[in-house]
Amino acid sequence: MRPELLLVATLIGACASPQMRLPIEVGDLALTISRTTFEDRAALVVLMTNQSQAEVCVRAELLQNPYTYEIDLNLRRADGRAVKQHQPGFLPPPNVAPIRVAPGRSVQGRYYIDSRFKLKDAAKNLREGMSAKASFRYDACDGSQSRQAVSTWQRV
Repeated sequence: MRPELLLVATLIGACASPQMRLPIEVGDLALTISRTTFEDRAALVVLMTNQSQAEVCVRAELLQNPYTYEIDLNLRRADGRAVKQHQPGFLPPPNVAPIRVAPGRSVQGRYYIDSRFKLKDAAKNLREGMSAKASFRYDACDGSQSRQAVSTWQRV
């Protein structure tokens, strides 16, 4: 084979390789938190929207288990005081299978308030003016979940 053709073939192969995908940047996931009722229980919903031009992956546990501690949730009252959290106790191994989120797509997870926060009656005590913040790990689908998505404090 002629050397020029070998060089061209090598360059084409390098450009088509998976390492040439667009990089994932911190802040590529937009997070929106709201309140809902899920299975007759008060819950927080975290909507995750992929704003990057590359596919990202989150752990299945994050989206499928309303009791999970794969997501760090914090809640505070209207006066800014933090709501205390329950200790998680026994945690079964999480489902670490990846869920792919294409560019521009959204996924959501629901998390029970009464299983996470120390409120006398979670449905009634999630009063107006309360705010929540969420954070969790994610990455490119071939990555090691080394990026962290962090929301701002949002009224719920």
